[in-house]
Amino acid sequence: MLAFLMRENIRELFAQKPFPAVASSVINVAVAIGSEAIAIGCEDGNLIFLVLSNQSFQRTGRKICHFSSIKSLAVTSANNNPGNNKYLLAFGGGRATICLYEVVLQGKEKRTELYSVKISSDVTVGTKGTPGPRKPWTCSINECLDTSECRVNSLKFLSPEILVAACSDGFLRVFDVLGPDGLDLKWQVEPSPAAVLKCQVLPTLDGCGIFLAGSSDGLLRVFTDNKEQQKVLEWIGHSAGITAIDVVQRAENCWIVATGGDDNALSLAVISANSDVLSSTNTFKSWSVKTTTNSQATACQISGVRILSSSGKILSVGLDQRFVLWDFEIPDGDNAVDQVILRPVAFRMTNIADIHDLVVLQSDDGSLGAVAVGQGIEWIRHEIPPSTGAVQFTQRV
Repeated sequence: MLAFLMRENIRELFAQKPFPAVASSVINVAVAIGSEAIAIGCEDGNLIFLVLSNQSFQRTGRKICHFSSIKSLAVTSANNNPGNNKYLLAFGGGRATICLYEVVLQGKEKRTELYSVKISSDVTVGTKGTPGPRKPWTCSINECLDTSECRVNSLKFLSPEILVAACSDGFLRVFDVLGPDGLDLKWQVEPSPAAVLKCQVLPTLDGCGIFLAGSSDGLLRVFTDNKEQQKVLEWIGHSAGITAIDVVQRAENCWIVATGGDDNALSLAVISANSDVLSSTNTFKSWSVKTTTNSQATACQISGVRILSSSGKILSVGLDQRFVLWDFEIPDGDNAVDQVILRPVAFRMTNIADIHDLVVLQSDDGSLGAVAVGQGIEWIRHEIPPSTGAVQFTQRV
């Protein structure tokens, strides 16, 4: 019955906006810059900026600026000012390489201007001698690490001054961002026997941070940025690698964590903190696509997860070209795991193959647009009315 209802109503629920591949190879990762711009990192090392204008994405810049494929992107508002039009953008990939840009959204046209920032070495690509202001640096963090045989799988900013990197050699590394003077390795956690695939950060009220690291063995570890840099929690979230993590605040010092994995599963957890010390997990729930009553669901890696609202909506994408909309309910209490509800309520097939990431853009009027990237780009728009919290997918006029 659920599959029948979804088939009958899917056209009313979803509206799509497909885009062709942007003259590049496979897109590995994307990140939102403000409410109407995204940056995408490609397999061939291209960094491309797109701005939503006149109901379509327009390319505003393209830089070939990495030794290898771009695997990770992170952005934060400069000077901790969300209303500022200046952003810091970090991206990484193979050979222990991280690059940093300042991105400026200018005027109503939302044009992006790039200003290169040297990280830690004098390595450049495509230029000889001193690069000009528009010629980007490709910079290595080898001076901070013992090895260059490391891929930067995921990046997150805790603040404009602190950058967190998930690395393929099993380390989660925390850097001080020194601007043109480079990156300084602040500390690194004990190595995992498996590669760290994804990371997330949770700022706490006293200025400390909580760091999440998801590994290729399905282990999710949680660390605090206090004097001991201690591991305070870990659990097996998936039977295979953790390929997507998203976090939303539920209450003061309390967050909902959603993870997707190579095991075709979506998992939920709630973590809470007292000051800079993480106390416990309250609930944990895992639901596998392979066991759903939805007969049209297929086994796939969940490659992107975004929590749309703490009141119970999640959007995910997978390598099987599918958007899935989820409902979840997490009751209060430490022993409520059996009462956690996590179920799919709608899905649709995309027009692009091999989806690798998912980005949500929120406009000033509160409406949301989801962008999936892979062998191309696809965009859907939906709204969350504040009175009900229900998600309605609407056609953009």
